[in-house]
This record gives sequence, C-alpha cells and structure tokens, in this order.
Amino acid sequence: MPDQQTIAPRFDSDEIFCQNGLSLTREVFGKIIVRGSEQQLIAATASCGVDLPAPNTQTLAPGLQCLWQRPDRVLVLCDLHRQAGLIGQLNGSGAVALAAESQYCAYRIAGAAAADLINCGCSLDLRNGSFPINACAGTLIAKVPATLLRAGTDEYLVLVESALAVHFECWIAAVADTGSDGERK
Repeated sequence: MPDQQTIAPRFDSDEIFCQNGLSLTREVFGKIIVRGSEQQLIAATASCGVDLPAPNTQTLAPGLQCLWQRPDRVLVLCDLHRQAGLIGQLNGSGAVALAAESQYCAYRIAGAAAADLINCGCSLDLRNGSFPINACAGTLIAKVPATLLRAGTDEYLVLVESALAVHFECWIAAVADTGSDGERK
C-alpha cells in the first residue's frame, strides 16, 4: 500500500471497472490552472500553503496537490468546495488562476499491472527509477494528450482532456480486457 502522503486527495470517485487485478476510477475534485512567471507561481503556491513543484513532480499540502505542467504553469487539485476561494487566493498573488474542472477528467489506475496497462499506449518509461512516486509528465496515452502522475507504487493518476475522456475509457477497458499481447483474458 502506498504512503497516504503521496496520493492525490480523494474527494469523490466512481469506479469504472475492477478486473484482472486492475481498477479504474473516475476521480472528482477541483482543478485550477495557475499561470505566471516563476516568481508569481512561487508566491501563488505559497499563498495556499504548498511549495512550487520542481519540473515533472508534484508537491502536497493538506487537501491540496500541485502538479508541475511547464515552467509557466501548474495545476492545483483540491476539494470542489474550496476551489472558488483558492482561485481568489491564487489570483491575489499576481499569477492568473482559472477553474479547469470541466477541461480535464481525472482517472486513477491502480493494480500490479497498472504500469503495463498504461505502457500499452504510452512510451514513457514507468519503472520506479525513471518515473518514481510523485513524478508527473505530459504525455500521450492512446494518442490522447494526458498529464500522468505516479501516485504510488502501483497507482497512477491520469488527467485527460474532457472531450477525449470517452475514447480514453474505451481504450483502457479494451486493453485491460485483452492485455498487451492482444489475447482476451
């Protein structure tokens, strides 16, 4: 079981499937895009009690998760009930914060074969030495743009564009059902 400190806040979730030792859940939480210079991002994240993450990592605070997306942008995950207040707080620091809960769908993929499943459609090296817990990266999974976060030893959080969420769900269910070798399980 991964350390609870490294797992994204679970505010609400819907299980999509649980089979062959894998589970896929749709996670529901507030998503805030924060843009600005490095100094503005440092001030913005500090205003809500979390450090600016280093490239390709995340930082955590109680009830908050901050993912690095690129040098001028981070994504803050929080309880939906806190989102409006956090946007005001983050905007007060000089950075620009925008609600993004409708822009992304979030999924948690967990199980011993989670990395193998993701690697059926993603070229990132997900071995622990290359992609350790708390690492995050922008990538393509089944040709869908995604932000991938390693939340635990066998647990990943995937954020995909909402418009492509149904394609992602269908792809991942099909791969989980047949496996990477194409044989039905």
